[in-house]
Amino acid sequence: MLPKKENIRVVFDKYFNKEINKLPNRNMNLYKRIVDNDKLSKELKAALFDLIYKELAKGRKKRGSGRYNIN
Repeated sequence: MLPKKENIRVVFDKYFNKEINKLPNRNMNLYKRIVDNDKLSKELKAALFDLIYKELAKGRKKRGSGRYNIN
């Protein structure tokens, strides 16, 4: 069974914010666009979360039972 979506989201939010904060060193323009545009930030975060969650669920079906290490 996949961990609760809310629990995965908490971990995802932590890592999303951590990675966004690394962006100024790589691409200041992208960082500013994401940080300055609340709608873009929310949509990007939601789209990435949905993609990752679907991949976790798909991987879970292929592997059967077992535990995920999401940390």
